[in-house]
Amino acid sequence: MKVPGSDGSNNALPKVKEGLLDSAAVQRRKSEEASAQPSGLLGELSKSSSDRITVSPLSAKIRAELNPANMIDERRAKIDQLRQQVANGTYAPPPESVAKSISEEISLEVLLSGNGK
Repeated sequence: MKVPGSDGSNNALPKVKEGLLDSAAVQRRKSEEASAQPSGLLGELSKSSSDRITVSPLSAKIRAELNPANMIDERRAKIDQLRQQVANGTYAPPPESVAKSISEEISLEVLLSGNGK
């Protein structure tokens, strides 16, 4: 295999230098573009010093409803209310709910027992 310029002539040297200069110019342009301010919507946002986000009332309501601390407090209140009803003898769940829960529990026990012969 013959290497360009190995015949003693320097005909290939200008081409190699030209290629190196071209690649250096490309690299310099790329670095200049990377350091420039972004354009478009993001560029405009990054230039502004008074960026704000406004949360809609619906979003605030959803966030409040899904707040774990609120959920824990509501659950505790419901459990306390049920305990009082059981203690007073006034707890009377709907018979359909009781039947459904019992049937689901029995079905689960049968499925998990492994004796489905």
